[in-house]
Amino acid sequence: MKDMWISKKTGIRRRGTSVSELISLFESGITVEAICEPLYIVAKNSEAIYIANQLSEKDFDVAGLAESEDKPVNGYVRRSDLKKGICRDYLINFSVTDLISEATPLTDVLTALRDRSYLFILENTNVNAIVTRADLQKPAVRILIFGLITLLEMNLSYLIRKNYLKESWRTELSKERLNKAYDLMKKRAERNEVLDLIDCLEFCDKRDLILKNQECLNVFTPDSKSKIERKLRAIENLRDLVAHAQDLCSRSSWEEVIDTVSDTKEMILKCEGV
Repeated sequence: MKDMWISKKTGIRRRGTSVSELISLFESGITVEAICEPLYIVAKNSEAIYIANQLSEKDFDVAGLAESEDKPVNGYVRRSDLKKGICRDYLINFSVTDLISEATPLTDVLTALRDRSYLFILENTNVNAIVTRADLQKPAVRILIFGLITLLEMNLSYLIRKNYLKESWRTELSKERLNKAYDLMKKRAERNEVLDLIDCLEFCDKRDLILKNQECLNVFTPDSKSKIERKLRAIENLRDLVAHAQDLCSRSSWEEVIDTVSDTKEMILKCEGV
């Protein structure tokens, strides 16, 4: 097995620790198929009120429309539109922006769902599946988010090592925070995991150290110190939600969650450019 090489530029073990490698993993192996659901399909001549009630019972917002069971879906209806008459009266034809390929990487799905609630999945030439924002709560997405935040933490540790000479960062933390890090390092040492003390700091400690050092802050220009702090706090909040399997939107909107993921990627790229 080849040795893992260490970059002289950064001192970080590079194999598997760059954002491009993580994204590549998801692009090559984890697509929208990992989280999408079968599309609920109804006949175009179905009674609108009846379908509206069916969708309400299933907590679905939309249904695909087809001429008959053996015909392809060529449009959809929204539950909120359905009143009197038949479903055909409320048909919405698919537009290019409504559709994504079954091979769409999970990372692109996140971006695509920032400003819309759902997308239809094009499998060959047929639409038989749908992905919604609710599907972003699934394990595959959480793994992606947690992986990105883990990479950011690694890069924050590097910035602290680089810009706090002779471990001067220790004087910037309270005795309580240092002792907590020492306790964790001791437990890891007992498991034969040799790590620096800085690797035992929590995200909030690294955030505070970054904010106290101008050289660290300069990495994230043109953002102001207050903007960097807001981003890091949002990332920390999202990390906690993912780690504890909580609702990702329990403290913010989907737009904010997806923006936080995007900010995480951007901050990693800026660190990797140092």
